[in-house]
Amino acid sequence: MWEVDEPVVWRICLDGCVGEDWAEWFTWASVRCVARLNGGWQTVAEGELRDRGALRGLITRMLDMNISVVSVDRISDPRKMEDMLASTIESWR
Repeated sequence: MWEVDEPVVWRICLDGCVGEDWAEWFTWASVRCVARLNGGWQTVAEGELRDRGALRGLITRMLDMNISVVSVDRISDPRKMEDMLASTIESWR
């Protein structure tokens, strides 16, 4: 279990590419759709959430709406967020 005094940056990957009508769900994050090597699309949302309760609530709502959550990763250093996303996208090419 982790304890923090400030918000944490998260990367949440979802199966498929969410449409613009889902924008209100991702006001906390930057959102990109990326192509997978094996075909199809994946949505990558990265941003800051205030605490574990906010993360849990978001994941629970997604699962309740049958959105397939592929992964949830804590990004410990927000300054590295863009580098991590760039390397992830490169690995999918």
